[in-house]
Order: sequence, then C-alpha cells, then structure tokens
Amino acid sequence: MHRTKCAAVIKNVLAPHFKRKLDKMVKEAPGYSLMLDESTDVSATKHLCVSVRFLNPETNCISDTFLDLKEVANGTAEVMHHCVMNILSDHGLALRDSVGIATDGANSMCGQHNSLWSRLRDGNPDLILIKCVCHSLDLVAAKTMETMPSALEYMVHESHNYFAPSTVRLAAYKELYNSMLEDHDSDKLEPPKLPSPSPTRWLAVYDCIERIVSQFESLQKFFQSTDSRDYKARVLRDMYNDIRNYLYLIFLAAVLHNVKRVNMLFQSQTVDPLKLFQELENLYVEVLKCILKPAVLRHNSSGDLLSLNLKNMEGIYLDSEQADLGAAFAERLEASGLPVQEQACIREQCFNFLQKMAMQLQTRIPNATSALRRLQAISPEAVLGPNACRDIFSLPSCFFGISRNQLEAEVRLLRSAFATTETHSATSFWYEALAFRDAAGI
Repeated sequence: MHRTKCAAVIKNVLAPHFKRKLDKMVKEAPGYSLMLDESTDVSATKHLCVSVRFLNPETNCISDTFLDLKEVANGTAEVMHHCVMNILSDHGLALRDSVGIATDGANSMCGQHNSLWSRLRDGNPDLILIKCVCHSLDLVAAKTMETMPSALEYMVHESHNYFAPSTVRLAAYKELYNSMLEDHDSDKLEPPKLPSPSPTRWLAVYDCIERIVSQFESLQKFFQSTDSRDYKARVLRDMYNDIRNYLYLIFLAAVLHNVKRVNMLFQSQTVDPLKLFQELENLYVEVLKCILKPAVLRHNSSGDLLSLNLKNMEGIYLDSEQADLGAAFAERLEASGLPVQEQACIREQCFNFLQKMAMQLQTRIPNATSALRRLQAISPEAVLGPNACRDIFSLPSCFFGISRNQLEAEVRLLRSAFATTETHSATSFWYEALAFRDAAGI
C-alpha cells in the first residue's frame, strides 16, 4: 500500500471508526473532564488542543486520550469558547456532563471574568477549574530567582553553550575529568553532560545546577587552562573562580531539589491524586520552617500558615544568621574564608530567596489545592470514616446524580463492604466500589 492510499484509509476509514468508538465511550461514562492548551506552531498557526479524561467502560479505568485539535484565529476567550463548543458538538458531548477543565494559568483560559472558564461556567455552574501546578511551580522558581545575582543564570546557560557545539572542547574536558579521578578508565567514563536550560520549563535549570555542582572542581580547572584570548572562556573562568557563585549554586541545588520533586509528582501517572495537595502544603511549610521563628510555627496550623501575612509582619522571621539555609551551604560558607561582612551579605540574599519563594507559594498554592482539598471527602479514609456523610454532602450534588438519602445509604453500604483502607489507594478503592454489587446485583 502506497502513501496516498494509506493516508486515505487512515483519514476516511480508521479515523471515523475510532472517533465513533471514543465518542460512544465518553457518552457512556458518568462524566468527563477536558484538558485544554493553546499553542502556536513553527508556521505561526495557532491551535487549540483538547484531551479528554473519562472512566473507560471497557476497562473500568480512568483513560486520558486526545479528543481534537482545531485551528483558531487568535487566543481570545471568545474564540476559544466558540471552538470548544464546536468540538463538543462534533463529538456529541454535552457541556452539562463535564466535571471540570484543566488549563495553564493564562488569563484568557482561567481568569475570573471573560475567560474560557468563565464562559464555560455559564453553561455549567458546577464546572471545576484545575490550574496546572507544574506551570505554577515553574513560575514560583522563575520569580524567586530574581533575588539571586543575574550572573548565576548567565553562568548556567553559557556553561552548556560553551561545550555544546564543540567536540574538541568536550574531548579536552573528558581527558581532564578522568585525570582527576583516582580509579578510572578513560575509554568508559564520560563526564556528566551539562543539559540545556529550557526557556519554557524553568525548573529544568535545577538539573543544570546539580550537574555543575557535582563537577565544579573539574570545570573550574578546565576553564583555568583554556585560551585566555577566548572572551567567553575568560568570563566563565572568573565566575568559576569566584567562591560566591559556588556557594549560591550549592544553596540553589538544595532548595530547588524539593520544588522539582513536587513538580515531578504532579507529572506522575502513579501517585494518589487525593494526596497530592498535601505535598504542595508540605513544600510551603518546609520553606517556612527555614525562615520563621519556632513560636510562629507552633501557634499556627498548616491552614493558618497559608493565610499568614508574610509581607507586613517582619517580627515573625528569624535573623538571616539563624535561618536554616542548608547544612552543605553553611559548611561551605564557613570554610570559604570570605570576610564576615560578605558572608552575612550572602546569607541575607539566600534568606531573601526563601522569603520570596514562600510568598510565591502562598499566592499560588490555594488556587491549586482548593479543588483537591474538597475532593478529600471522597478519599478512602473519609468515606470509611465516622464523618463520611457530612464530608460527602459538602460536595456539589451534581457529582452524584442521586438524592441525599440514596447517597447516605450507599455510603453506609460502602462502610460495611470495605472495613479497612490499608490496601486501598483512592483510585483502586473506587474501582472496587464500582464493581461492588449487593445481593440483588445492584
């Protein structure tokens, strides 16, 4: 089969078949959610991509799959709303059956007024909005980095750019790297490559910083031995010889490690979705523990800390000398030999970094966790707990499609059928609950 015929078969036979099959499965599901993103490709054509998440009736598992891709004239809320409604109409889906939408944090997507979400909410008042936490954490890191010396970002970017186009430089660095190891085989050992910082995913810079810190001494010696006529090499040599840059990188590697860990959890397919919001709160609290006075932490719960006025209450903070800036950083700073006044300046800058990170997290966490916090009512612990009915009734009635009396009866039945939550994640628990039948097979 040649290309023309193969393309015709895919377009006119296979595609319509699988579209009908997908539409049928989504319609049979009790509800569905949409994931939307607008993007412009290399040809300057703007598209709106829509994916759908639903309970697959064939597998009784949650499925995520591509739904449609439409070209849009621009990224305004009106145009995107019109496009989404056309997509739902093409697939025979009703907006009232949609549980929620997930988008990035763009105002045109999820602003309170005249956004795609606000327009969709007019047709479905119970529609839930989930903003992308990964985007939010990227913004937290990017905004917080503004408190650090700008030379650090240059150092990270240009360290990669210096080696990337040159096999000669890489070979010379490999030889030096292996010569600095006690036991090595130069034919097998490759120095860890310095990844390229992503312009759209700022947290990728953590990997760059971690690689630089892990081989800082060998990179320092390499740039000391480079040709002094190369301007970029001279600049990098001076940066690697400045102990202050090394101290900042050690500090950043430790702090960004936790942010990157939480970011990766939200990209994982195997985590318990109902426990994810706790990881965000834990990240926020851990940052606060480094800079707030112990008395403030003792007298405020996690919920209270989220609403704490971090901008206008100077008395709640530790001095920069008392703040926990990381054990490795403190050890290196003490051994640096820098004047006391300069050490204090570095501590103050790192303290400001943590303070701004806490403020950024405080601003963005409630938007990310408010919906997830409400969904704690359907966690196995809550459903099988003593206050199950009260917690479940806090959710919109449209979630269940039955009366409160029926809902209460089913909750009590679940508590009888599942006596323990020891072996249940939220997903597996509800899969088992879906398959459960009483004596009448209902």
